[in-house]
Amino acid sequence: MFRYILLLSAVTLALAYKNPHYASGRTTMVHLFEWKWDDIAAECERFLGPRGFGGIQVSPPNENLVIWSRNRPWWERYQPISYRLVTRSGNENQFSNMVRRCNNVGVRIDAAKHMWPHDLRVIYDRLRNLNTAHGFPSGARPYIYQEVIDLGGEAISRNEYTPLAAVTEFRFGLELSQAFQRRNQLRWLVNWGPQWGLLASGDALTFIDNHDNQRGHGAGGNILTYKQSRQYKGAIAFILMATLN
Repeated sequence: MFRYILLLSAVTLALAYKNPHYASGRTTMVHLFEWKWDDIAAECERFLGPRGFGGIQVSPPNENLVIWSRNRPWWERYQPISYRLVTRSGNENQFSNMVRRCNNVGVRIDAAKHMWPHDLRVIYDRLRNLNTAHGFPSGARPYIYQEVIDLGGEAISRNEYTPLAAVTEFRFGLELSQAFQRRNQLRWLVNWGPQWGLLASGDALTFIDNHDNQRGHGAGGNILTYKQSRQYKGAIAFILMATLN
């Protein structure tokens, strides 16, 4: 009985970390890669909030290694050196102000980490519940998604992380891109979902392009982006329709 209770508790916590707690009627987040905190706050107030976006993904907020030899590349943001909230996006006060202003218009802030599953479980279970003063229900756990680039045959599997929280589904964007680039037939999307080898929707953070696959990682080179405007908009429309259904 004791082992059963422990197992049930672990499953309940995993499900709790997969709930994004969007404001009512919202289902979509946007990736504001390398934006400054003040600019994100303004974007939440004048565009994202009024148009029904539910969340944003931001670049890492903690102090990182500065790489002058390569003209300050985008990936220096993923080389943390401290817990201080200071980067080229802004300082701690600007970050806190951005979070408050975005939350006030119904837009949540999200981030992902890169760590071993066992260590992550310990960290996740020590997190505090979300603050009810910001509109979250009592006992709500943080929404967590973990970045795992798994297109098959990788040393690290996405399935190692789904018991903990949601996982980035890079195959989602790859398969949709192939369909809307006419490498596969659109009619095959009639059974779109786990039948394609994708994670179940409750386990996945889905997207077409992000900062990785736009730059050659995770099926890079075969991914739709804004540069193929017509096909890209069609794929986005398909995602939104599938989400609503």
